[in-house]
Amino acid sequence: DDPAASRRYKLVDNVRTASMELFAKFRGSPGRERLVPEAMGTDHLSSYHRLDTALEAVELSLAAIEGRDEMIDHEKETVATLRDELSRVMSQTVKGYVHWIENRKRSVILGASPIDISHTLREGIFFSVPCVVLTSATLSTSGNFNFLKTRLGLDFDVTELSLPSPFDFPNQACLYLPDHLPDPRETDFPQKLATEAQKLIRITKGGALFLFTSIRNMQSVHTLLEEHFAEPVLLQGTAPKSTLLTQFVQNPHAVLCATASFWQGVDVPGYALRLVIIDKLPFSSPGDPLTAARIDLLNDQGHKAFIEYQVPEAALFLKQGFGRLIRTQHDRGIVSIMDKRLHTARYAKIFLDSLPNCPILNDLEAVATWWNPDAPGSRRENAES
Repeated sequence: DDPAASRRYKLVDNVRTASMELFAKFRGSPGRERLVPEAMGTDHLSSYHRLDTALEAVELSLAAIEGRDEMIDHEKETVATLRDELSRVMSQTVKGYVHWIENRKRSVILGASPIDISHTLREGIFFSVPCVVLTSATLSTSGNFNFLKTRLGLDFDVTELSLPSPFDFPNQACLYLPDHLPDPRETDFPQKLATEAQKLIRITKGGALFLFTSIRNMQSVHTLLEEHFAEPVLLQGTAPKSTLLTQFVQNPHAVLCATASFWQGVDVPGYALRLVIIDKLPFSSPGDPLTAARIDLLNDQGHKAFIEYQVPEAALFLKQGFGRLIRTQHDRGIVSIMDKRLHTARYAKIFLDSLPNCPILNDLEAVATWWNPDAPGSRRENAES
């Protein structure tokens, strides 16, 4: 019953056209980089104003029939919010934000992220809500909550409770830390990583989730592994996440190579997942705009950003990756972190103290014995004989 329906469709088409024009101007090489005012010329700003004008026309059109239907009112507010967010990103006038652009295979994203969220959380939640509970399996680093409290602005008295795990990690899991691989920054690391991973995968006969910190390493190692295994070596990006996990569970000898999104929220209990391999310590890239801005802020404030921010953040992420292995009290398996810095770096203890307490092994023979202690030729069998 809308006599202006055709006109409103035209207004929406104008938004689509102006949006395509604006985002096309930011198309570039894959990855995320900082968006600085100098990078935006007259063409960018003209395209932005055309898009804002087109959105405003839709907003005014909906305002003319406001109150007729809840959905209409909701959509009007949605358009107004889009205009505000677009203005915040493009104008770069709000202090305390880092602006960025991310090019993906099929999309371009413009964003503005707060560098420090502590003030927002204090004012918007902690000082406004009578009771707040923060809970997760991965809130502590090195056995305390200091890092999280600093990041969230909890500089006042809070009640803390750290509960032991219900899992028997000393018997359910072991941690393999090879010390003979090259530094992850060396050019031959992917080749040596793939070779070591093959040996581990053969010990467990598959059932391996291989977690990577970079797409480049993932693709290189996946190609090398495919050459040596008849069973499926699945690759993130070749199918939806749910499809890959289904294929992984259905084939008990499969290997799944994945990056960031598989470090969290993956729940594969039982024998299907019995080996987790992590290529290297998951430090955020210092070239990421948000990470770089937070490092600069902490250093300007007199803090040691690497030890106080980058290391504990990576330790939390590593803890989440480790957590993919043991999901029930009946699970049993191996986690391997292929980064020799856990043997050499001064900050290695922070990572190790953040992980569950389980046997740490440094050679594959010991890993094979732990996994299958009754196999012919195992150390246990030799000792008993």
